[in-house]
Amino acid sequence: MDEKKLTIYFTSDLHGYIYPTDYRGQGEKELGLFKCASRFRKDGNTLVIDGGDILQGSPLGAFCHDTIGSAARFAEMMNRCGYDYVTLGNHDFNYGMPYLDSYLNVLKARCVCENVRWDEAGVRFPARIHTLENGLRVGIIGIVTDYVNIWEKPEHLAGIAITDPTPAVAAAQSVIPYHTGAAAYYTAQGITPAGPETGASPEQEAAA
Repeated sequence: MDEKKLTIYFTSDLHGYIYPTDYRGQGEKELGLFKCASRFRKDGNTLVIDGGDILQGSPLGAFCHDTIGSAARFAEMMNRCGYDYVTLGNHDFNYGMPYLDSYLNVLKARCVCENVRWDEAGVRFPARIHTLENGLRVGIIGIVTDYVNIWEKPEHLAGIAITDPTPAVAAAQSVIPYHTGAAAYYTAQGITPAGPETGASPEQEAAA
C-alpha cells in the first residue's frame, strides 16, 4: 500500500487573542492567532483545525461583543488564515447563540460538534469526511463538554441541546467508513487531539 501523508495544524483556546500582544505592554509576544498562522504551510494534503474557545477572553473579544455586537470579525480573520474545520468550546456559548451564529455564518471553515443538537432534533454540526489531494479520506469529529449545560445561562443555549459527548462520538464513528480507507481525527475543546490508534500528536506529520 502506498504511503499517504496528512499534515494537521491545530490551535485551541485562543480566547480572542488574534494579534501577538497581551494588551499589557509594548513588544510582540509569542501568542495570538496570527503568530500561529504565520507558521502554517498549507497544501492539498494539509488541514488547519481549531478546537474552540476563540470568541471570549481578550479586550478585542469584549470590544467585538460589547461595541460591535458581532463576532464576524473573528470569522474573517480565521478565513484569512485558511482554517478548514473548527469545533466549539464552552466559552463560545458565553454570549448566546445569535452571537455565536454571527461568527459561524461568516466562517468558511466547517464547524463539527457532534453533541450539539437542534432542540428536539438532529445534530447541528455533524462529523465530516474530508478527501485530501492524495486521495486519503479523513473523518473529522468534534465535541464540546456537556458541562456547558451547568455553566451557561439557559437563555444562552436557546434552540439547541448539548448532550453527553461519549455516545455522540460513538454514533459518529458508526458512519465514518473505515472500510473505504477513512481515518478518524477527533477534536474536543480542552483535550489535545490524537489519532485513535497511534496517539500521535496532530502537530506531527502523520502517515496513513
